[in-house]
Amino acid sequence: MPKPPTRSRAIVAAIGVKTTYWDALVREIPDLWCLNFCIDVRYALGKKWDEDTRGSGYDACVRERMKQKESWNVVWQVATHILHAFGILLVFCNHGKHRSLSLAVELKEQTHCELVAHYATHFRDRIDEHEFARRLRPRLMEHMERFQRLPHPLKDLSVCRHAFDGPRWVKDNNYEAHFDDGELHTTQVGDIVMELAVYHGDSAGWAFGIVISGTRASGPMWYPPTCVESAQGAGDYYSKWLRQLKHSLVCSPV
Repeated sequence: MPKPPTRSRAIVAAIGVKTTYWDALVREIPDLWCLNFCIDVRYALGKKWDEDTRGSGYDACVRERMKQKESWNVVWQVATHILHAFGILLVFCNHGKHRSLSLAVELKEQTHCELVAHYATHFRDRIDEHEFARRLRPRLMEHMERFQRLPHPLKDLSVCRHAFDGPRWVKDNNYEAHFDDGELHTTQVGDIVMELAVYHGDSAGWAFGIVISGTRASGPMWYPPTCVESAQGAGDYYSKWLRQLKHSLVCSPV
């Protein structure tokens, strides 16, 4: 995992792709939407046809509504991992008012990172396109210089099809010298496994990721790829949903 900048506070930005703020930022960075510190939550936190759209992500009731969505735990784990890995996260939806702002504000509340958003409850508090870009530009340029060539941290979303007891496997196979306590996952059938990119070293045939079980999630650890079924090749509804979720978060064209 790359080390985030140590001199600067982590920063999360919420932006709407149907705003002039997005247009101004894309003029500086044309391929912004597909870079490795960005996630698109338009599909992941999509609005139901009868969903109340009053308020904004600054309102606790709106954020609680977002947290009730089936995909919230996956989105949260992806977002916190990128923020920890790079020290910067750009979240976008259509208008930067509900979905992306809810996630960004919640990250600010939970991690105490800096928040940059163009939407404000009061008009007098809103910033223009130039000020929005000015606040982000130094960190964007720093990230591009250090981490631009790295792949997106989210490599795949999979469904666990075979239970795996990591500590038991280490003990049974006499691998105590190779793995410390807590380095191997314990998975249960039906868990969501979020595979992460490995930036340094040799994985030696193991996969690296986070296991999401209900509302709980593990820290990043190793697991055997054979215990999961990649959403890429699976045909059931759950796997198709994970496949669409993964592609929407990482590489949804605007």
